Amino acid sequence: MKIGLPKSGEGEKDSWWKVLLKFIGVIALGGFVILLFLLALGYAVQKYTKEQGIKAIQEFYAEEARLGEEIKKDTIGGKTPEETFDMFLQALKTNDPNEVVKYYAVTERKAELEKYKKELEKYGDLKVSFDFFSEIRNKGTKICSEKPVGCTFKYTYINKEDSYSNIVGTKDRIFIPKGSESTEMADISLNPFTKVWKIVKP
Repeated sequence: MKIGLPKSGEGEKDSWWKVLLKFIGVIALGGFVILLFLLALGYAVQKYTKEQGIKAIQEFYAEEARLGEEIKKDTIGGKTPEETFDMFLQALKTNDPNEVVKYYAVTERKAELEKYKKELEKYGDLKVSFDFFSEIRNKGTKICSEKPVGCTFKYTYINKEDSYSNIVGTKDRIFIPKGSESTEMADISLNPFTKVWKIVKP
């Protein structure tokens, strides 16, 4: 009985094929593991995003409900727009931002509080705002809606010199030439629950 010896190079070829197949198998297995990991990660991210979205919606409605209750209990203010405006001016004289924002509508207080805190920190008092609103109150004209549920105090004047004005919410400024007309306004609305008037803006 003859035993055939492998031809030269055949054993090496078999070994290389085995190595290559093992290599491909390892890559395939690694790719499969990575795919599973990415799928699991995607699911986790999707679940987290969904949970965060639900949480944000719940917080939004909770805040709306809280503000609604606060509006119903808000009795700080006057029985007329003028009375509220005058009480607001007196509050500005105290240089206390927390006292000043009590005369604003509940929905506006948070933003206004930050604004007055910055003014107090910059100037040491609230005189800039006091002068601004005093001019509107004393020189402006009151315009109200039919019912009325809202009024605007509007003061129009002619600029005596060239100036610049900041655009709200941006760092941009606009040029206001001497002799041009400018308008300052303050909006006040009626709280339908407590029947007191509240500053809305600015």
